[in-house]
Amino acid sequence: VFPRARLEKEGRLSSRVKQVWREGAPLIIVGPVGVAVRVVAPLLKKKTSDPPVVVVDIAGAFVVCLTGGHHGGNALTLEVARALGAVPVITTGTQVLGVPSLEELALERGFFIHPETNALLFNKAMVEMKEVYALGLGWRRGTSREELEEAFVTFWKDTGLSHSPHLLATAKVKEKEAQEALLPLAKRLGTALV
Repeated sequence: VFPRARLEKEGRLSSRVKQVWREGAPLIIVGPVGVAVRVVAPLLKKKTSDPPVVVVDIAGAFVVCLTGGHHGGNALTLEVARALGAVPVITTGTQVLGVPSLEELALERGFFIHPETNALLFNKAMVEMKEVYALGLGWRRGTSREELEEAFVTFWKDTGLSHSPHLLATAKVKEKEAQEALLPLAKRLGTALV
């Protein structure tokens, strides 16, 4: 079922987990959640870069998404639970309420989320069932940050929309020049930069 999976059973659990963690591969730990928490806790740095950790109890009855839910952990939990005929345990607000998270939307569509993006803002709005807008921008080389901000102001006037709190995602192109102009604007607006 998991052709790329490998079984690590030699040596101490903490050493095995550290090795796989350094590789950035998702982890499936079989054992109590408490043991997994103690082994993984010292390794946690940033939710956007830490690998997903899924825990399966020794009876194979429950599969718990411990970390990285929006970064592949929820999907892995569901996949492992399906393979074992187990109950998936997922606690991320978006998944529980059946609404998409920014990270999952980006993953499904092959988008990159800028590391400085506050995805929590978008996800919170989704959980609270707020009306959410995403603004996609075309990009012309040489466009200054000032021109970009002026375009936003015109957009707000023409649409009658307020950028706060409704605009929660700003799409961009990969070009460095576009990133340098959009990142400060997205920060100022408090939007996610996807």
